[in-house]
Amino acid sequence: MFFQHRTVLSLAVAQALMAPSSFAQSLDATIVGCAEADCPTAGRSTSSECQLVDKNLSMIGLARVPVESDTLEGLSWVEGVAIADSNDGNRAFDKSFYLGTPPSLSLNDTGACALFFTHVSTRVKFEDDDTDVSVSQGTCEDAMSKECVSALTSRAEDLDVDGLSSKEACKKLQEEFEDNLDSECSSFADGSKWVGLETTALSGVEPISSKENSSSECWPITPKAYDLSFVRSFETEGDYLADTLANEFYGIVPILTFFFPRDSHKIVSKAEAQMTCMKTIDSSVASNSTKSSGSEDEDNAGETLIISGHVVVSFFVAASLFLLV
Repeated sequence: MFFQHRTVLSLAVAQALMAPSSFAQSLDATIVGCAEADCPTAGRSTSSECQLVDKNLSMIGLARVPVESDTLEGLSWVEGVAIADSNDGNRAFDKSFYLGTPPSLSLNDTGACALFFTHVSTRVKFEDDDTDVSVSQGTCEDAMSKECVSALTSRAEDLDVDGLSSKEACKKLQEEFEDNLDSECSSFADGSKWVGLETTALSGVEPISSKENSSSECWPITPKAYDLSFVRSFETEGDYLADTLANEFYGIVPILTFFFPRDSHKIVSKAEAQMTCMKTIDSSVASNSTKSSGSEDEDNAGETLIISGHVVVSFFVAASLFLLV
């Protein structure tokens, strides 16, 4: 049965009123996966599965947006990856992005955009040579440097969008970045300029309703009282090679979230931009590495396999991804 996030809303709001600072709930890491988002698991295995409306997500990543304004506190991004086999030996990968919001936050009356960097260089990464890419996580400052993040957010905040609708402002935002590559970010672009930029207006996106998700037990956001709104998805095709699977599941997608005051409605008093670098987290690895000593023998055996070394981890992840449908 679907997590009745609407039915727990009253309790969640009551708890928030008693302890406002706890309502946003800090995450255990900058990006977390199904283990913390409480996705259902497949039987006794540690593999999670998350059906969200019409998407069967094999893995997810959840991160809070590093906002400055208190009015935006709790804003989150969720990435989910679904795959489908085809008859020609390739696989279709669907990366979907959802905006998580507290039930009290509506973006209908403010200017808001999401700018997706869908093609970046391989230098955009969290991990060093000793980190398993399936569980690596961090901030955009970790992946792209503080200097680049500062240049990106400053460029967005300096953009003149006065009097524009969200749709018009988002179009202008995309054009601004397509025409300009800051020197601080030159090593992170896939070429001499940004390519693969896509924008979506966030003003007016509708939260997924209980009815739409009634056949699912998965609601990959915390707290569960938060709303989730589908923003957009990107589809690619690839083969069954381990490198392809790792890139599709664990490749980083930087997202610039941009807010600006519009008309008399001012959730923000001035333009505000944040960078969030999204990827999915393999919770079958992450959860096993933190199991208690009281786990059953079968689980302990799996833990030994997974944490025994990076070579074994990589093999385990590649094999697991190969079997995903």
